[in-house]
Amino acid sequence: MHAWLCHIYEDQALQQARGRKAAVVPLPKHSPMGVVLVRFQELMDDLGVPLAPKKTEGHSTVLSFLRIELDTEHMEARLPLGKKEAMLALMAALLAKEKVRVKKV
Repeated sequence: MHAWLCHIYEDQALQQARGRKAAVVPLPKHSPMGVVLVRFQELMDDLGVPLAPKKTEGHSTVLSFLRIELDTEHMEARLPLGKKEAMLALMAALLAKEKVRVKKV
């Protein structure tokens, strides 16, 4: 459980959306989410889990979760460009074949 939790947590960094920097707004500590963030930081400190300050700055309109970019401003879910291109190339190679084994798919 610890390994996948750490993997998911590490993927929560702010991402860039379509070549522009994601909007980062300071999170007031007295707001409901600010209170949750402070409590989470205290819990991680008690457990001895280091937190990168850049990953706890506040909220953003774009969040990367399991390597999928979630954009709440545009209501979109996107794959990173490199992953999208790799998947399209793989699909093109499979479609070019007359037969494909299930293992290849």
